Amino acid sequence: MSVSQGGLPPGKKRKESKDSMDATIEDNSQVGNDNTIDYDLQSGVMQVELPTLSPKKADRPLLTYKQTDKGPYHVYIENNEPNFSGKLNPVKVGETILKNIPEVDNMIKRIESIGRNRVRIVFKNPSAANVLLNKTILFKTINLDVYIPKFILYRQGVISVDKDLSDEYLLERIKPFDSHCIFSVDSVKRMHRKSDQNGDIKYLPINKVVVTFQAQELPKRVAINHVLFDVNHYIQKVILCHNCMRYGHLGKQCRSKPRCAKCHEEHVTSSCHNDSLEQKCLICDGSHYSFETSKCNEFERQKAIKKHMAMTNSSFRDSNNEVPKTTYASVTKNNPITPQEINSSDLPSQSSNTQTSINIPNANSHFTQRLSKPMKRNSPSSPDLTEEARRQIVSQVNTPQVPGGITNNPSYCVHEFNTRDETFIQHVSELVIFVLTNFRETNINSLNKSTITNLIRERLNIDK
Repeated sequence: MSVSQGGLPPGKKRKESKDSMDATIEDNSQVGNDNTIDYDLQSGVMQVELPTLSPKKADRPLLTYKQTDKGPYHVYIENNEPNFSGKLNPVKVGETILKNIPEVDNMIKRIESIGRNRVRIVFKNPSAANVLLNKTILFKTINLDVYIPKFILYRQGVISVDKDLSDEYLLERIKPFDSHCIFSVDSVKRMHRKSDQNGDIKYLPINKVVVTFQAQELPKRVAINHVLFDVNHYIQKVILCHNCMRYGHLGKQCRSKPRCAKCHEEHVTSSCHNDSLEQKCLICDGSHYSFETSKCNEFERQKAIKKHMAMTNSSFRDSNNEVPKTTYASVTKNNPITPQEINSSDLPSQSSNTQTSINIPNANSHFTQRLSKPMKRNSPSSPDLTEEARRQIVSQVNTPQVPGGITNNPSYCVHEFNTRDETFIQHVSELVIFVLTNFRETNINSLNKSTITNLIRERLNIDK
């Protein structure tokens, strides 16, 4: 059954796998506060050959999971044809597994593609993963390799020991300190620092060794003849190819065409004499050459990826997805904007329906800019017939603005009452009658309507 599909465009070369752990240290070690040792590419003072944790296919050992392994339980499948240029189809791989090994159907969490020629099967327990690993001969008949990547079952750490202790001696003497982590030691390699005296380059041993443990968890400390030693995470160095100016491999492993870091043409940088062009990084588009890693934002991101790989025991692909790309803050950190660089013409003009606020950066803060969304006002659909009346009411004087209160307000004086207004007299009479009626109901005096009316007329001096 064929499990591949598609192909690469003409001239497209196969990419190098980045799931492997690098085997060479050429950098200085710096012990961090989080039990990690980072190797900086800039210093270049260490050299040691380490066993690769992702060997070639011909040398790949058959690894299986133990019942004590905590997981994850991953099994990788990839095509082993030398000239394979298609894409490994995960659906077809799943069909092949279920057809030939149906007993693992309910033990598979998921099957996912993690590259052009690689598929990962995630199992629920180690027993189910081992069932698939024991069928390697069956898969070889259809040109498929089934294996566990070595980085899943092995961890690398750094311990500080005396230089007079040999690698062979330490390999036999390093033992677990307690039951918090059970392991076996696979290899021990001494680190060296580079010494250049008058052109005479030598590599001198230092008091640090890299230990490869067969365990899914890095031990916090180990015992050598019952003497305790702390174990720090070994973080791979970031390597840059000076042929194609990409991270992840060296020039001798590069299969791409050369790229010049100066003019960006297809030739090696050492043969270019064009120094008049503007400096621009091929990787992060920064204002520097690609080989100036101390100025490159992507170099810092690659270091973060390597640290994530060491701390979580994950592949480059998974760590690359976890570490975010270059952010705006990192760009402004290397290219800060000062208040002197901001002109008034660069600032947006304020209007009645737009709110704008700009934070000018200072020496201790990054530049941020916030522009609020303009308020949208609905245009009137048709004239309002009551609008003119509303304006007249609103425009009238409602509150006295002169001393003396409302009685001295000219607007108030206009409204003088006419005492001869019959309507006014009627209202007042009815009010008085109502009041006196209440008095009558209380047996104060017996008053009729005509009497009360005459009394009111006499009081107001109104003729009949």
